[in-house]
Amino acid sequence: MLEKVITAEKKLTQYQGIIDDLLLEEVNQIARDLRGLRVCNITSTPFGGGVPEILCATVPIEQDLGIQADWYALRSNDKFLNIAKVIHNALQGSPQELGDEEKQLYLQYNSDIAADFADNNYDVVILHNHHLLALPHFISSKKARWIWRCHLDSSEPDKAAWTFLKPLIEEYQGAIFTMQEFIPADLKLPVIKTIAPAIDPLSLKNRDVPLDQSLEFVSSLGIDPQRPILLHVSRLDKWKDPMGIIECFFAVKNEIPDLQLVIISSLTLDDPETFSTLRLVDAEASKDEDIHVYTNIDGIGDIEVNVFQRVCSVGILKSLREGFGLAVSETLWKGKPVIGSRVGGIPLQLTGQLDYCLVSNIRECAEKIVRLIADNDYARELGNLGREHVRKNFLTPRLVRDELAMMRSVIK
Repeated sequence: MLEKVITAEKKLTQYQGIIDDLLLEEVNQIARDLRGLRVCNITSTPFGGGVPEILCATVPIEQDLGIQADWYALRSNDKFLNIAKVIHNALQGSPQELGDEEKQLYLQYNSDIAADFADNNYDVVILHNHHLLALPHFISSKKARWIWRCHLDSSEPDKAAWTFLKPLIEEYQGAIFTMQEFIPADLKLPVIKTIAPAIDPLSLKNRDVPLDQSLEFVSSLGIDPQRPILLHVSRLDKWKDPMGIIECFFAVKNEIPDLQLVIISSLTLDDPETFSTLRLVDAEASKDEDIHVYTNIDGIGDIEVNVFQRVCSVGILKSLREGFGLAVSETLWKGKPVIGSRVGGIPLQLTGQLDYCLVSNIRECAEKIVRLIADNDYARELGNLGREHVRKNFLTPRLVRDELAMMRSVIK
């Protein structure tokens, strides 16, 4: 039920000229202390969403540095995924009903996985998010050090769900959260650190693409690149507030009639709500021919997202709760401003002068989009500031450095 994920080769030296030499040396220095360390990452899916994108970069770089890094993804059934989605929503603060039957099924599924997974081959196991939180509870050898990597905003989890999950989490030796505010106040572990995610500038989604090719592709889809484009890229669930984004689009269109909205979403196997959310979005989008909705099922993948982020006028991620929101850094990396809500990890990416782009409601969101579309010079200034902010803080080698430092802390 856990399947090994194979990644393409990457080398740390490929980031020379993009990342400061001092940071690259820091990565090498920590890695020398950990050479030969056996590490296993476990995720709920091998593709779709930010976590697999992150691991597609960090795992091969760690391998290049002499770390024996593996990655396994869960192959699950719909009933278990429905329970996992309840836990997902509960960790982000939504009141959820997790009954005794659901708890028992969750624990039994974890027990079955544990029977097939021997941690005695690893020194460190990193469990990403919540699907298999109970794994170490059912593994008797206890040789590996276990780290929970929470990618969600778990600052105010549902009390009943947290009462169930907290004892399982406290069997771990360490935990990683995106920011200090996400750490539940009553969680006690030997090592707890905050580490922000990062994007890979060498991936298909972020590598350089000539502007003329980008313009040509957008035109081929019937979208006019000479007219303003508002772009939203994310997974599809209620926390991303796709309906609120469409409402914002209509508010802006009253001021800018030729505005176009492009929504690009990755439909993933580990989220049972994704298709129902897509149906709601499609129904609302059908009200205006200038709203375009694309998914990976339509053949829109990483390179197409890259192209749209280069051509758009403004990006938007108006989440209700947000662990980090990689699309903010991705769009800033292309030199484009991004409007984001004042929640979770979004303000980490929109600091300094970029905090102009933070919004709290539809009215404020619409007003700032109108200004950024009307004032090209200001939009360009914010885009350039954003790219440099991402270069210094949110690219893969920095993340590798911080994760290796976390591993070193846990094994000590």
